[in-house]
Amino acid sequence: MITAYGVAFGGLLLVGGRLGDLWGRKRVFLIGLVGCALASFGCAAVNTGMLLGARALQGVFAALLAPGPSPTSDRTGPSAHSSASVSSNCASARAPRQE
Repeated sequence: MITAYGVAFGGLLLVGGRLGDLWGRKRVFLIGLVGCALASFGCAAVNTGMLLGARALQGVFAALLAPGPSPTSDRTGPSAHSSASVSSNCASARAPRQE
């Protein structure tokens, strides 16, 4: 489960930054934020395939979300920590291990 997230996140991180340059960082950040939240609902999966797909989608949307906070917080917020914490919630979310 963690691997599906990590591969999607790491593989698309540069693409997320480039989309931010093309479409605007705020727009891509919001798409990533909403998409990651919606993909989190998929983690209540009924089988392993659905769970792996939902975790991969979380990784895709987190890759859109991650490049955005730094420039966004410089322009809109007094502190860089406020918007960075928003992205870390989705980026560090992990499903509990089942043993």
